Amino acid sequence: MTVAMGLIHLQVWLDGYRAIPIIGPLFILNAVCSGVLAAALLTVPARLRSLVAIVTALFTVGTLIGLIVSLTVGLFGMHEVMQAPFVVTTLVVETAGVVVLLLIAVLHHRTQRHQ
Repeated sequence: MTVAMGLIHLQVWLDGYRAIPIIGPLFILNAVCSGVLAAALLTVPARLRSLVAIVTALFTVGTLIGLIVSLTVGLFGMHEVMQAPFVVTTLVVETAGVVVLLLIAVLHHRTQRHQ
């Protein structure tokens, strides 16, 4: 889910958001950070996996909140609409991502505690 979130932000950035002040740099930053966090989830030692999953979930929540704010009151002068490309997909991917990441964190923490 984290990789999908990053790829969506990269695609939207490539499709033109790169020209939008403040929003453009934030979209490419999101794509890069998503890649770093996804790699971290796959490569960190087991003892850190729950922590990285929680950090990634928080990052995803922040991204989701940014989209919701943009859809409702606007963000940095940008007012997104539900009909824009990838908005519905992003809402689904990011919401599912938060749920999956929190489940990973909890289940991994329980597994580590019992070893």
